[in-house]
Amino acid sequence: MALLANVEVLTACECSEHPPCELYSRSPIVFLGTVTEVIAPQDGKRSRARMRVDRAYKGVIEEPVILSDDYGSCGGPDLKVGEQYLIYTRRFEDQDLPSSSCMGSRNVENAAEDLQFLDGLAKAEPTATVFGVVSSYPEDNSGDVPVSGALVKIRNEEKTFTTTSNENGRYTLSGLAPAKYTVSVSRPGLRTAESDTQPLEARGCAVVDLLLGRDWPGAIEGRVLRPDGTGAAGVDVALFHAEESTGEYQFSGELKTNAQGEYSIPGLAPGPYKVAVHSCCFPTPAIPYPAIYWPASETEEDATEIRITDTPVQRRFDFWLPPEVKSKVVTGVVVLPDGKPVEGARIWILHLPDHGVTDADAITDAAGHFSFRAMDGIEYCLTALGSGEQPLRSRELHTALGEQPGPITLVLERPDRPI
Repeated sequence: MALLANVEVLTACECSEHPPCELYSRSPIVFLGTVTEVIAPQDGKRSRARMRVDRAYKGVIEEPVILSDDYGSCGGPDLKVGEQYLIYTRRFEDQDLPSSSCMGSRNVENAAEDLQFLDGLAKAEPTATVFGVVSSYPEDNSGDVPVSGALVKIRNEEKTFTTTSNENGRYTLSGLAPAKYTVSVSRPGLRTAESDTQPLEARGCAVVDLLLGRDWPGAIEGRVLRPDGTGAAGVDVALFHAEESTGEYQFSGELKTNAQGEYSIPGLAPGPYKVAVHSCCFPTPAIPYPAIYWPASETEEDATEIRITDTPVQRRFDFWLPPEVKSKVVTGVVVLPDGKPVEGARIWILHLPDHGVTDADAITDAAGHFSFRAMDGIEYCLTALGSGEQPLRSRELHTALGEQPGPITLVLERPDRPI
């Protein structure tokens, strides 16, 4: 193993505004180098250059090393012979070292703060730092505002550290041992926010900004019930919220009912809402029910509006499901024009009339057979596609339960248009 040397490098990126300690933390390889030769672009790369490594700050790898610019969209300045650059990069298995968008690589003329930090690493304490800004989004949509006095918890598997945000919403916690940390922020009246796990290494840092939303008391909850009164578990319940500017309802998210068929959507801001069961699509074997908008409408336009205020009100919004849509296994075979069965052909199964995608796609076995479960009252469009660089394809076949007296036959032939 040897320190970086004789590196081929691409156009560096100057778009990063992250602090040096964060760039150092997230970059496995950091070095200062001088361009000795510009190389003609090849293999789709925008620019390349050979670089001599003057100082290696982090990363021990085998030679030779190639850096390429085909991992991101940031072009950065043109590399020039004789000029020096600070490079932040990483190794991907069996691939070139990238210098992609906003990794932090830049001309040495723009790297004074970075170099001061990097040159001081040898004397720095082997601890890490987490800092950031806590803010909230106001009701008038005027932009984020800093939140002071928020409780910030930074924890690893063994210990939790706490601090508070200052009058500008900023917080800092230094002296942390290298480990993986999670940052959470809370304040009365606001909803708690938590970050993804952040790996921290010695002499590095992580910037974690967190946005808090108002902890509204409004909630929509209820139960999804089968005709016999038992709860229906695992059913999708979707929430729709009307936009203030247009009054049109937009999808806001969904969840699944629990084992008892119950659902609860807390923390809702005041405003009009609509709720639906299985709104995404038509009946499927997993959820054999059509879309139902509360209390019993088939479309969002006909659904009853649920208006939430800033005062909690105990109401339940239960759904009564209709009888399950019946289904049956449909079988078929895929053959070549000479009647020979085709193994490994993929069957595209779409829902008509809108050609919606289903989850019932199938693959033929060694005898060319396939099967899928069809729902009563739904028309399907079936197409078989062979394998290979220029696959054969069957003509579309439209079918519904009860229409086919026997197995379906799909014949692969050369398509009359590109696939």
